[in-house]
Amino acid sequence: MRGIADLSLEQAPPLWTPFLFLFGAPWFGVLAGALLLKVGALPVLDRWQGAALALTHLLTLGVLTLSMCGASIQLLPVLVGVPVPRVRWVAAWTWPLLVAGTLALAWGFLEGGTPWLVAGAAGTLAGLAPFLVAMGLALARARVSHHSLRAMALACVSLAVTLVLGALLVAGLGGYRTFDEIVLLAGLHLSWGLLGWVGLLLAGVAWQVVPLFQMTPEYPPLVRRFLAPGLFLWLVTTLPVSWLWPGLWPWILLPALLGMAWMAALTLQLQRRRTRKTPDLTLDYWRLGMACLLAALAVWPLGALWGGPWVWWLGTLMLPGGVLSLLNGMLLKIVPFLSWFHLQHRQMAHLRERGGLVEIPHMHALLPTTLGRWQWRLHLLALMSALATPAAPGLLARVTGGLLVAAYGLLGLAFIRVWLGYRSAQGQFG
Repeated sequence: MRGIADLSLEQAPPLWTPFLFLFGAPWFGVLAGALLLKVGALPVLDRWQGAALALTHLLTLGVLTLSMCGASIQLLPVLVGVPVPRVRWVAAWTWPLLVAGTLALAWGFLEGGTPWLVAGAAGTLAGLAPFLVAMGLALARARVSHHSLRAMALACVSLAVTLVLGALLVAGLGGYRTFDEIVLLAGLHLSWGLLGWVGLLLAGVAWQVVPLFQMTPEYPPLVRRFLAPGLFLWLVTTLPVSWLWPGLWPWILLPALLGMAWMAALTLQLQRRRTRKTPDLTLDYWRLGMACLLAALAVWPLGALWGGPWVWWLGTLMLPGGVLSLLNGMLLKIVPFLSWFHLQHRQMAHLRERGGLVEIPHMHALLPTTLGRWQWRLHLLALMSALATPAAPGLLARVTGGLLVAAYGLLGLAFIRVWLGYRSAQGQFG
């Protein structure tokens, strides 16, 4: 396990490259909340409604994928020592195309129809292709075998599969697939996106970030060695088996879900053994996320058997409750930490060149704990409202939307505050 002293910024990209992605992500959460405010109960009543699909892609592509791209660009060089080639060009190319593609897809699902869906899929593919190539080259150049490296590599392959399945879905919506095939492709697309791309990447990052930032023991070697390849290989089996026997798809994923549940339960156990007992906002977010992922496993069979509100509860527990909670906790720690760490690096260079120290803000000055706590409360209220929504869909869907707007708007403003503090401190170096 690498400690903070072992981290290196020599190979790290300019700070604007990850921040371009990380700072854009919260505003897609605001858009998702605004969409719920507008359409109300439609996504709750039918998951195939255009509003439900637009909402899902605003969260998965807009919030999740933007964040994970930014985190990968920064964490791969810093934690593992592998630079991302042509990182400035990749960031400048991927970000606008991914943003535009996500917006076009959301609009296509809502109002625009097939032309907008095709434009959105093309923009997303064109944006993420160079990112995947650059990540693949960086991972291939790594000289040391590393469990987190392998998890990241498999996550990138999973993203490529997710994109191909998404392109097939867009073709299907244009009339080139039957409805049954579209339903199956949608399930495979979702499982490869959430369990493969996001799940494997979060696992690889967690093996580094949880012990480093939350002061826990390391994950057992057995988990780090076998979880990522085992989960990936099981996802591979879902492609032919589900196509031959479509009715098995919801059930063939159970071993993969059990693997993620194992990871979640183990993380909660390690967090109970942490050496630092002071309150920690990231810890609260990760505990909530892991608990929601465990609850989603219990709800999965009920959603597969009966559908209806169980599908809404499953999606809520998996996405905003599980994955987005983990992501929020990670971002609230990583964004101020990277700003502070880059300032420390600049401080050392200033000391060598000119002598004398410049006072730089600490992490809590860049992003006050009070601000993070308010964002946590709003996120928790939004999750509780979403889980209660089937009881009164027309009212509570809009309440959830308003809370999402508030939670992600506050997160976006918090990141702007971090950037302004970073720029102000950087100006002291001349």
